[in-house]
Amino acid sequence: MSAGGRVHVVVMREKGGDWAPASFGNSALIELVQTHREALASARGVRSVLLIDIPALHTAFLGRDESGALFLTPLQDVEDAKLRAGTPARAADAFPALAPVAIRMEGLLPR
Repeated sequence: MSAGGRVHVVVMREKGGDWAPASFGNSALIELVQTHREALASARGVRSVLLIDIPALHTAFLGRDESGALFLTPLQDVEDAKLRAGTPARAADAFPALAPVAIRMEGLLPR
């Protein structure tokens, strides 16, 4: 939601048939989503996307279905995985590229 030129975010989650707020904030992420979603819509005619957020890797993607294949568009560069912001990649290629990044991060994450 936009108000006064600023993006305000409330993430809702469904649990047991009821909807409730799950988190507030993260307007920077939503601004990136909006920018890349608009680019996908104008370049490829994509209307429906899903957000794939991977907080442990500090990265997020927009996902879209194209002829039965899932494509991911990184919202920011993922240098170690050689994924570039705004450049779509097949999920079958992107997820394996993220695996070494996740393995390196494993020792840094709380247990």
